[in-house]
Amino acid sequence: MTLLIDLIYITREMAKLAFVIITSPFAFVGGLLLLASQYS
Repeated sequence: MTLLIDLIYITREMAKLAFVIITSPFAFVGGLLLLASQYS
C-alpha cells in the first residue's frame, strides 16, 4: 500500500516537473535549487 502511494506521489512530482520544464526553464532551475537546498 505504501509503495502504491509512493508511486502516485512520484508520478505527480514528475508531472509537475515536466510541466515546469515545458513552461519555464528558469522556474525549472529555481525548482532544482530548491530541491538541492532541501536535501543538502
